[in-house]
Amino acid sequence: MGLTAIQQAKRILLIVSYVLNRQESHGVVTVDEVCARFSISEADLAKDLQLVNLDVGVSPFTPDKMIETGIDDGYIDIRLGDYYLNPLHMTSRDGMLLLTVGQSVLADGSDEERATLESAVEKLEVALDIGSDELEVALEMGTQHVLATVREAAISDEVIEIRYHSFGKDEVAVRSIDPYSLHARDGHWYLLARCHQADALRHFRLDRILEASATGTTFVRPDTEPAFEFELPGDMRKVVLDVPASSSWVTDTYPTVSAITQANGRLRIEIESGTSAFLERLLLRLGVDASATDSLSGESVLPIRAAAAKRILARYEN
Repeated sequence: MGLTAIQQAKRILLIVSYVLNRQESHGVVTVDEVCARFSISEADLAKDLQLVNLDVGVSPFTPDKMIETGIDDGYIDIRLGDYYLNPLHMTSRDGMLLLTVGQSVLADGSDEERATLESAVEKLEVALDIGSDELEVALEMGTQHVLATVREAAISDEVIEIRYHSFGKDEVAVRSIDPYSLHARDGHWYLLARCHQADALRHFRLDRILEASATGTTFVRPDTEPAFEFELPGDMRKVVLDVPASSSWVTDTYPTVSAITQANGRLRIEIESGTSAFLERLLLRLGVDASATDSLSGESVLPIRAAAAKRILARYEN
């Protein structure tokens, strides 16, 4: 079975990065060396480099914005256009996000990925003035296994089965999904996938995937890769919380629409909730020093907390 487009693109990126690094450190790179490193034939290597020559560049695809590759007398030569040699202009946030992704791949990547990324991550740490001991991308062992399973399935277009904790509904369900791509957002990994049960695109937060296992069944990707865009379900409810400053943990723990420190020092936090179960847990945890109102109607939602408290007390009494 031939490689998928994503698998081939990944291999090409690794080859280009490897050759550029070897050119910088050793001056020359042989065809035999690269073929042995990536376990490919010389014919496949030539096809990969030809694709780079023809298809990799930035509009308007002038020579200064292209990558030139060639094979001559058993040696490989890759030259970057001026566009690629200019320093990247990134914000600190962009740099931190890129560094976080790089560190995550290093923690659970293949040997080829680690070898290629190590020097890039080190250079980025220097540029951001951050030592490796100051930024640690730590994943629990369970999440590491999930990440490895998801990444491999996304590369090989394999259906996986997951046990997923839906926080808003406070339930765990088994789902079969077609994993498309991983994305980092607001300090979390998200998996864009098609859920077989819902027959629709879904965003799964990786740390809420309790288990993931390969099924051995492949899926066909859509011709156009879906964009990673969050869309609020139609039944999502917006709630405004008024809480003391000591409850700032809410903004670090849950997705929020907005968070404002008021003149009296208290926080006004707007959140989104799919079900009453989520609000029950949150309001019980916040305690009596918190108020909550429906964003649209302005009505208090504290009766939800009172009802939950009564239900819990009744269980203990019984």
